[in-house]
Amino acid sequence: MDRDDTAGPRLPSADLTHLAPASRRSAAPPEPPESDAHHDDVARATASAAPAIGDVLGGKYRIDSVIARGGMSIIYRATHLELERQVAIKVLPTEASALPEYVARLRREALAASRIRSEHVVRVFDFGELSPGRTPYLVMEYLVGADLATVLARQGPLPAQLAVTCILQSCETLAEAHAMNVVHRDLKPANLFLTTTIDDHPCIKVLDFGISRMTRHQTLSPLTDPGMVLGTPSYMAPEQMEASDRVDARTDIWALGAILYELLVGRPPYAGDALPQIFMQITRSRTPRPSEARTGVGPELDGIVAKCLGICPTRRYPSVAELAWALAGLGLLRGAYDSAERISCVLGRRPRDLPITLASARVARRAMVASAMFARPKAPLVLLVASALAIVLAGVVTYAKVSAPSAQLSAPLEPALPAGNAVSVDPKVADDESAILLVPPARRPPADSTARKPVRPQEPAPPKDF
Repeated sequence: MDRDDTAGPRLPSADLTHLAPASRRSAAPPEPPESDAHHDDVARATASAAPAIGDVLGGKYRIDSVIARGGMSIIYRATHLELERQVAIKVLPTEASALPEYVARLRREALAASRIRSEHVVRVFDFGELSPGRTPYLVMEYLVGADLATVLARQGPLPAQLAVTCILQSCETLAEAHAMNVVHRDLKPANLFLTTTIDDHPCIKVLDFGISRMTRHQTLSPLTDPGMVLGTPSYMAPEQMEASDRVDARTDIWALGAILYELLVGRPPYAGDALPQIFMQITRSRTPRPSEARTGVGPELDGIVAKCLGICPTRRYPSVAELAWALAGLGLLRGAYDSAERISCVLGRRPRDLPITLASARVARRAMVASAMFARPKAPLVLLVASALAIVLAGVVTYAKVSAPSAQLSAPLEPALPAGNAVSVDPKVADDESAILLVPPARRPPADSTARKPVRPQEPAPPKDF
């Protein structure tokens, strides 16, 4: 991940030594203070735990530079010596690596990200330790771009099309996570990394699955336990503020709604100096609408944001699949219906199985229109077959009409046969059409008898010229 340190404020390195479990303190009388030489040895050992530029981790990753440094982790840019490929390595600070909770968090992040196969999650290549039983590190793909928090700080609100793209692509990753019963619980613009594909299309990478399902350490103080405050207050759902373990997939949907609002407006929907203050805003104020803070935002986006930010989880979208169909129904993106279809398939819920709501009904109607549009290439074939059948039928009818008059015209030329009569032809005068006789069956002459030639009636003599 390529993050410019000068683009935004650098996170200060926090001193976490005071979070050490109380069980590590001895109940015996305090020992005499240690010498200064002992403290110097501990300081040198602590300083030597963090890798330096040029060090080789695991015999194959050479540290090239520092990308970002914070209280939770340090991210380095490194090179895989055998493959000659750029990678990003995430290492816990020395203070955090001394706490089992942070080590478990990094391991959990590696497991969750490695199981998700979506292209919209950062790839995890390797997991190891600087030395046996010491500071762990995580090897990930090297991304070129910036997280959405940096993008907002540099450019301000995003176009509606790009904002919807970011949320829709995030839903694809979350669909796989939710299918495995994994809730992210720390979705925010800083954990959505905006990069580009090989054909220069925007691509979102979801970062940091570390606090998903983190359990609280029983021996830590409730005020200082890092497992108690799980998430960032401005993007935490009300139930997450009350108890971090009472969350489900709809908690991530609440965070997506807050992120969508910030991408459209430039600031989070709820902000405050303390968690109780933000909680009071959520429960006592009306849900903010993006259209009230920015012109050009339609009421459809207002409805989607309001449904994501429902105070009660039952009032939100039941899954990221229905949220994806609502975003696809806006008609802002090409291929949005394909993305929503993939998300529905990942969650095992087809669009027809989704609960019927105003949003889903509107989306279903638009999906039917889109399906009809995609089915239009079959129409010419149907028309061609119908036209061919019509032409054949018209030809049969025309032939029947033409044949009928000719039969009627030829019928009066032959005398009607009385009942019981037959046609007899004299073989000697077969060439003469006048030899055709009408002979009753009982009076038919023998075959060797001479047929009497009928006498033609004499024509009247022409009048004499006087």
